[in-house]
Amino acid sequence: MPKTAGMSILMDEEFENYCYLMNWMTSFIDQDVYRNLVKDTKLSILSANKKSLLIYTFVGSLPTSLSDVTFDSSTMDAQNITFTCELRYQYFKWERVLI
Repeated sequence: MPKTAGMSILMDEEFENYCYLMNWMTSFIDQDVYRNLVKDTKLSILSANKKSLLIYTFVGSLPTSLSDVTFDSSTMDAQNITFTCELRYQYFKWERVLI
């Protein structure tokens, strides 16, 4: 039975992670075959120095929702931009990365 994972994702400087997920979701419009839509998705948990500590692999995953991205220009302080994503997946596995 498929499981669901929700996560808050830090936007990269090039917006690549958000665009990748959005393009993946919009590709569903023209696809009829489920097995062509699911992918193994990797999520890296980073240290304060941006080194991978853990890598989760969601096997047979499919994004089911993607939030809007909110920009706030009312402050001059640098702010991290985040968005949320929900995935449906078959199972997950994880591995610890040796640093």
